[in-house]
Amino acid sequence: TVQFDPPLYAEAIIQLTTLPDGRIFGTATNRAGHFIHDPATDDTTFLGRTGLQHHSSAISGNRIYLSGYPSSMVWSFDFAGPQWVEPRRSKKWGSGAFGSTPAADNPRMLGALREFSGVHMATCAATDSAGRVYFAGRWYRDGKGGGVGWWDPQKEMAGGFWESLSTLQVSDCCATGEGRYIVLSTLVVPDAVLGRDVPESAPLCVIDTTNAPIVIARRITPLPESVTTGLIASAGGNRVIGIAPSGNESEKWVLYGVDVETGDIAFTKEFPGITETKVPAAEMLHSYRNALVVAPDGGIWMKHLGALLRIDPRTADIRVVGRPILEGDATVGFNTLSAEDRDDLTRLGMLKADGAPATVGRMTFSGDDLYLAGTPTLGRIRGVLGARTN
Repeated sequence: TVQFDPPLYAEAIIQLTTLPDGRIFGTATNRAGHFIHDPATDDTTFLGRTGLQHHSSAISGNRIYLSGYPSSMVWSFDFAGPQWVEPRRSKKWGSGAFGSTPAADNPRMLGALREFSGVHMATCAATDSAGRVYFAGRWYRDGKGGGVGWWDPQKEMAGGFWESLSTLQVSDCCATGEGRYIVLSTLVVPDAVLGRDVPESAPLCVIDTTNAPIVIARRITPLPESVTTGLIASAGGNRVIGIAPSGNESEKWVLYGVDVETGDIAFTKEFPGITETKVPAAEMLHSYRNALVVAPDGGIWMKHLGALLRIDPRTADIRVVGRPILEGDATVGFNTLSAEDRDDLTRLGMLKADGAPATVGRMTFSGDDLYLAGTPTLGRIRGVLGARTN
């Protein structure tokens, strides 16, 4: 008998989602599990593990739906119901029978949306006005294209499509128009499945969820010279705000606004760069690494190379709020990255000098407070909205 005593490393937090009651649902990297933090009591409770590499979340009713890798597996958790019960692996897992696991399970493993969307890794999510949850992302191994799948909690039915996205990898998505429209942000890629020509520029693909069947109703090209439409977020009404590179000049960024109902481009303006590095479009391929986050006051926030930026969706004004300083065990987050991620982030200039990730992890708001991911420690900046920090 040989006994080992290996060193243990804390996992970095990669996903934060605010629940309707103000609590925060969080997830660690490397399938290390999920937790809930209650700002009212400052208590944090570890829930358990699903085995999912969790990259995207959507809320419908009193459930949070989780997806990611592999095969766009979908789990649901009733955050208002009974406590988390560690799921036991079943022969039904991976059997292709979507929604066949017991409804009483909490969390409940629903199935793999890849069957409908072809997507191996779902990197973004949105909820429509009917309560359906959508997960979109990209293929691996079988191709590079994109796809979108959905789960209807009322009908307990799944669906999706990919053929119309065979040359367009989905890099981000959001709901707008009070949930009527699901908007997909794309990146043009070679089509190894259907052999279609690669588009010259990337469109926003708009799904009108009131139509049947659910398909792409409109394509809008906000930046005709760009191969990606970058990160997007709802800006109220039928509007979407996005940030993308200007053509192939990755050091120049563009902020744009679009009315997805009419297709009108409201504005395009130069996005102020942070000059310490050049950031190619590859930074924005996976929205779980960086995202535009809508604050409770309607402002749109993002973390760019470690600095916090706020965009006013009414005026398109951009303000640099500040740069959080990582202290203590925050630097341990660097050790939790895979070798591939560490190399990529180093090449893109996305690591701070102390070796901690600068942009890995989706942040969120609860009340006036901003909660930060990306390190093993849950970071909080109190009163960031109420203070109107300059």
